[in-house]
Order: sequence, then structure tokens, then C-alpha cells
Amino acid sequence: MPRKTREPGIYENELKKGKSSFRIKVSMRNPHTGKAEPYYETVNGTYSDAKRRKRELLDQVDKGLSVHRKLTLSEWAELWLRGYSYRWRNKTKERYLEIINKHILPYRGDVELSQLSPASIADLYSVLRREGKIVRNRQGEVTGTSGLSERTILHVHRALSLMLKWAVNDDKLLKNPCDKVVTPKPLKRRWTNASGESQGNMLALSKEQLRKLVTSFSGTIYFPIVVLAAATGMRRGEILGLRWQDVDLTKRVLKVWNALEETKLEGVRLDRPKNRASERTIGIDETTVRVLKEHKAREESAARALGLKLSSEHPVFRVQVHNEVSAESFFKFVRPSTVTGAFINVARGIEGDPIFKSMRFHDLRHTHASLLIDAGVPVTDVSQRLGHSDPAITLSVYSHFFKNSEERILRVTEGIMGQALLG
Repeated sequence: MPRKTREPGIYENELKKGKSSFRIKVSMRNPHTGKAEPYYETVNGTYSDAKRRKRELLDQVDKGLSVHRKLTLSEWAELWLRGYSYRWRNKTKERYLEIINKHILPYRGDVELSQLSPASIADLYSVLRREGKIVRNRQGEVTGTSGLSERTILHVHRALSLMLKWAVNDDKLLKNPCDKVVTPKPLKRRWTNASGESQGNMLALSKEQLRKLVTSFSGTIYFPIVVLAAATGMRRGEILGLRWQDVDLTKRVLKVWNALEETKLEGVRLDRPKNRASERTIGIDETTVRVLKEHKAREESAARALGLKLSSEHPVFRVQVHNEVSAESFFKFVRPSTVTGAFINVARGIEGDPIFKSMRFHDLRHTHASLLIDAGVPVTDVSQRLGHSDPAITLSVYSHFFKNSEERILRVTEGIMGQALLG
């Protein structure tokens, strides 16, 4: 195969049909022996591609980065997960593992880190849009493929970007190729109001809609859970992770020290809340206190029937199946997925307002926040109650609710200015 030197360290290989590839040679110090050794790499592309790659390698050598070992994305993923995942909650780790193993490594796992480019990552997203999801029948047999949603691709982008960010921090890459990829933008969530108009952004109920939703759960074992979610804005895991020792019905406060999480690997278990700010004390209104007192009285009665005493260590919301009671159930937390499923079934059965067809349990948190904002509660207080680590997060997430309160602000200022100018 004929080879010619284009410049020192770049050799051109002439291939068939007039195509070319380039062999790059740089000198680097072996970290084990301390001696200078040649490092070779082949670039399939243009001469400009070869020169750019040579400059990148020389920059890596100048920075003291090792280019001798060709680390693949699969190998880095393993190192990254082993070295950094200890800081994540189990649910977060499970989600990252699922994304990486299902949507990233099968398509780009054997690619060297140094060869990842914005174009190759954008192409990965295109592939996922076409055929990223495996379709199975009821027997579990693969029947074909379909495309992933744009929201799932956004999760892929975030996971890959974070993984490569740490590769840069760990001197495995000079720069993160994800930074130059257009971020996937999922369609905004849409729902239809009572007038048949299409609405966007997050879903939050009015006071009347909230009353209709809550009363729909009356008489069910999920009623106090829904009431507490609507009255406090707590996350699902925070509510279901409560034990009676965290509830002071005399002082009307709840202490959020734990969060219940559900993973495939470990099942249901208590973990720490989402962040440090999530560890908080929340005040509860008298109506919610009454609902919790009634709930506790029923629990104490059920415990006595089994010869038990309701303990401070017992879950506030334990496993109950069709109101059956067992001694074992008093020590088991209700599964988050069970609550979610029951909530959706009841909410979607509410007639008269199509908003309930799109309702999620988490929308009770949004509803609580929106009603506080509409009532003029300062953003710092709303942020603290929701357990956000920074009020800026509250402003970002609920910015449209603050905009909606502009009319209320104008009514107040009109009264002020009217008195000032007209006496």
C-alpha cells in the first residue's frame, strides 16, 4: 500500500477508488516506564481531519493526558459508575443504568472516547428516534422496534453528557462532545380544559377542581395520602416514607427525614430525601390534622384487633390490600407504584372535567405550589416548603404561575395608586 508523508507525524495511505486514510504518529511518555514511546492512530477522513486529530493528541500530551490506552465508552461507563454512583440514590442509579445499558452502550459502547464526536452523538439520537425501543408481545417475544419519545432521548442526552463531563474532569477527554449537540426538546405536556381548549405547561388544579379530586378518594385507603399531598406539596416518596414518629399532630408539624423509594433491585426501602434542603419540617393545617387523626385512630383500632400496639416506628401509610389487616402489614410501607396506579385509576374516572384524564400524583405538588403562589406567599417560603435547594429552582419551575399572578398584583397596585392620587 503506497504511503507518503504529508507532514511530520502524518502519513497518507492511498486506498482503492482514490480514497485515503491517514496514519498519525506522536511521541508520548509511558507513565509506567517513564520513557518516550511512539503512539499511532489511524484517521479515516480528510487531511484536515488528520491535522485536527494530531493537534488534539499533542494537546493531550502537553496536558499530561495518557493517549496510549484507547478507552472505549463501555469501559469508561463501568469506571464512571463504579467511581461516582455511590453518591446517588438507588432510584437515580437504577435509572442511569437502564439508560446507559439499553440506549447508549448497545449503539456506541465499542467507540473509543477520543473518537466520539457531536455528529456521532446526534446520529445516535436519530437512531433512537427510529428504533430505540424493542417491542414485545404478551409472551415476551420480540416483534419489532419503535422509536423512543423525545423526552426519553433527553434523558439519554443528560446521562451521556454527565458521563462525558466526568471523563473530561478525569483527564480522559479534552472536551465534552455533548456540549455541541443540539439538546433534544420534548413536546410540552398538553391537556384540555373544561372548555375544550388545549393547554400547555404543567398541570395544576383550581381550588374547586382540587375539592372534586380529593372528595373522589373519600372512603378509600388512599384518601389521607391524597389529602396530605394536596395540603403540603410533599413528594410521593416523602409522604410514603413517613413514620408516626415523624408526625406531631399536637404541634401540627411533619418532619421529613426519609423518602421511600422503589427499585427493581432492592424493592421498597427508606432512603434519604432528594437533597439536604428536602430534610425539613412542614406545618399542616387543622383540616389535614383532623384527617390524619381519624386515620391514626383507624390504624390503632386495627392494631388492637390483632393484639398489637401502634408504634412510633410503624409507617403512617402501610400496605393494605382491599382493607385486609395483618400483623405483618403494620411493618411494611405501601409501594409507591401501587399508590400511583390507584391514583390514576380514580382520577381518570372523574366525570365533568377532562383535566383529570391527564392527572398525575405529582401534579398535587404543582397544585399546592400554584395555590400558594396565587395567594401571594413569598417565593422563599414556597421554596422551603417544597424542599427546593434554591429559590431560583422554584422561580424556574413555576415561573408561569408567577406570571399568572400579575393580574392580582395589578389589582393591588391599582388600589394603592387610586388612593394616592385621588385621596
